[in-house]
Amino acid sequence: MDNLSFSPVSGNQLGLVNRFYKTHGNKGKCGRQDHVYIARQDTSIVAAVRITPKGHNWLLRGLWVAADKRRLGVGGQLLKRSLSDFSESVWCYPYDHLQDFYQKHGFVSVEPESAPQNIVSLWKAYQKKGKAFALMSFIP
Repeated sequence: MDNLSFSPVSGNQLGLVNRFYKTHGNKGKCGRQDHVYIARQDTSIVAAVRITPKGHNWLLRGLWVAADKRRLGVGGQLLKRSLSDFSESVWCYPYDHLQDFYQKHGFVSVEPESAPQNIVSLWKAYQKKGKAFALMSFIP
């Protein structure tokens, strides 16, 4: 893809990311404590991800790519860029059908008893909603 750039965002720019999420069908919202990264093509946001602190841990949430930019490598490039800023483990709860994508980018499946309690308790809450979510970790 031409004219693609990646950058962290904060402050007033978080509203632009929240608008991107809403416009493209994601219900998530950035918090001020989140580490948020975007991919832009020219001046338009085409993908975003937020990494949220959970106690002494980090949780990847809201990796979202505009529908017309999917399967072009944008999400993987954004994930690689954002994770390069972390020296600690980053956890995520991908839908089961996305496990291969996350494994391709360095995440490994983790058994619940091997994960921090605050990460597992939130994962279990998601599981109770009746959808299949994996428990994965990226260890730099």
